[in-house]
Amino acid sequence: MKGKALAASLLLILCVAAAAQQPAEVIKYELFYTPNAELATLQQVNAKIEEVALENNPLGIEGWMKAKLEHRAGAVNEETKTFALTLELEEIAQEFNGQPIGGAQQSRISVELTPLGQIKNPRQVSDTDTPAAALAAGVPVQMLALLCHVVTFPDHPVAVGERWVNDGAVDVGQDAPVTLRIATELLQVTQADEQAEERGQQATLLSDMDLLLADFKAPNPMGYGDPVTVQNGRLTITDLTREFDMQNGVVVDAEGKAGFSGQMVMAGFPLNLRVTMSFSMKPQPAQDNAPVVVGGAGEDEAQAGGG
Repeated sequence: MKGKALAASLLLILCVAAAAQQPAEVIKYELFYTPNAELATLQQVNAKIEEVALENNPLGIEGWMKAKLEHRAGAVNEETKTFALTLELEEIAQEFNGQPIGGAQQSRISVELTPLGQIKNPRQVSDTDTPAAALAAGVPVQMLALLCHVVTFPDHPVAVGERWVNDGAVDVGQDAPVTLRIATELLQVTQADEQAEERGQQATLLSDMDLLLADFKAPNPMGYGDPVTVQNGRLTITDLTREFDMQNGVVVDAEGKAGFSGQMVMAGFPLNLRVTMSFSMKPQPAQDNAPVVVGGAGEDEAQAGGG
């Protein structure tokens, strides 16, 4: 009897050891947009210029930007397999070198997205909303908002820790093509805050981006004089962390760092320009800190705003 009991114990130990050696099941997630046409998400965009350097010499110039942002998305068009994403920026305020930057206090960008985040047919309301205006004071207002909200997803399920890369080009305005490379990693998937029951699981994404920009006009970094032409512009986004609401298909929180480099033409001479900044997109404070359900007449306006 003792021999049988010992054999049984050894067999049990071997079974437990074998089970422990089995690799844990890897959970993979399908990431894509599931737009909710009945939601309007209210957010605040902020950016701060950390340094402006000309020919590698810091100019001691600072700047900041802030704006209120409203995000809306339309239903997926079954024919085109895309949906309209609209970003309304209001109360845009910028300061550069201690001086307010004039310009429109409102801006609207509308793009058609595929469920995997590919941009189709971008539209802007007015000529003042081109990247030349968006990059005033070195802070790309509209572009930062767009980059925060547009996530390019892989065409296959991914596990936590997996990374994917997307290359492409997009025209974000009149004669303003942008060539881009985006690398993204899925850091984690968690349940949303209990106070925001209308949200489902949230995917935390970490991205780096490299964008080559068309030439544009920008304020003179010396703080006076006519606008200057910036050539060979390159925008790099690093450590861009985004919280993506998987249920409603919207980025609810984002923050990252940006660096801009290019050649600024002054008096016919190209000078190397470098700008570094930090930025964030957070829920609007107080009662505006959660997605808003749009109903009745507001729902019609949301659908119209979604393009």
